[in-house]
Amino acid sequence: MASKNSCACHGVVVTLASCLLLVAAAVSVSVLAAHVAVGRVWSPAGAAAAAGHHHSLSPAWVPSPSSRHAHHARELVNRRVQVGRMEAGLVQARVSIRRASRTRSCTPDDGGGFIPRGAVYRDAYAFHQSYIEMEKRFKVWTYREGEPPVVQKGGAAFAGNDGIEGHLIAELDSSGGGGRHRARHPGEAHAFFLPISVASIAGYVYRRDMIDFWDPQLRLVAGYVDGLAAMYPFWNRSRGADHFLVSCHQWAPILSAAKAELRGNAIRVMCDADMSDGFDPATDVALPPVVASARATPPQGRVASERTVLAFFAAGGGGGGAVREVLLTRWEGRDDRVVAC
Repeated sequence: MASKNSCACHGVVVTLASCLLLVAAAVSVSVLAAHVAVGRVWSPAGAAAAAGHHHSLSPAWVPSPSSRHAHHARELVNRRVQVGRMEAGLVQARVSIRRASRTRSCTPDDGGGFIPRGAVYRDAYAFHQSYIEMEKRFKVWTYREGEPPVVQKGGAAFAGNDGIEGHLIAELDSSGGGGRHRARHPGEAHAFFLPISVASIAGYVYRRDMIDFWDPQLRLVAGYVDGLAAMYPFWNRSRGADHFLVSCHQWAPILSAAKAELRGNAIRVMCDADMSDGFDPATDVALPPVVASARATPPQGRVASERTVLAFFAAGGGGGGAVREVLLTRWEGRDDRVVAC
């Protein structure tokens, strides 16, 4: 079966939603089995006690059982989760994948398109069949609770890599493309998407003159997760193992550590795949940054052939790494056209 931590297809650019869902589908196979084995019983009182003091944080942004979503939440909770039916479907998927590997053939793909070949794949037939099964079966439930700046409501709200957050939600909510993987209700979902917007939280809370800018951001993230845990049984029954978030912001590894279960159990899909920053290849997923093509970027100023000054920027303060320090040492103060921030 395809590696759950791989988002790249040989020589092909896949859509963001399909790439993410392929990864999440591979992880969900073992998670659903864990649901049956653990057999955790959820109660509102126990969930509220586990949530602790975070419920007092920003009620407009953090969901709570008394919010306007309470009635809708009760309806969703009352729907039976058909774990046996989903597990049976996953068993069929595993059988199809093993058959494809054994017979070196795949089920005809309705969409046609790319068929993997080459030494880059451990088993190209199993990889292809697992993708076909994912497209056919995999469902994701996106939480609707919360307001900006904690959550991202969809759309390209941010430029550059950070825009992936909004693009993903737009894909999952669309009528076509990734929208076919949208669960009608949590009971049929294999995975749950946490629309936490690290870029939005950082942009709203962070100020250069703040003494401690980590604590309020961490409390917002923890409060949001605790609110969902008190409102729904889905986080508590798996301890977050079938939940995932997406972010390409450089602070994602830090803010996702606001909850031990969010960092240790949940699937963090991040562009920052640096293990020194807390990336765990056993559970986390590396997402290649999306770079807009030249056609999508309107020209600003002179054309490239007429520009004579090379400008370089990487993060701010001491976060730019060794390359930034070398460039500053070489150029800072030597050219009045170069400004270092």
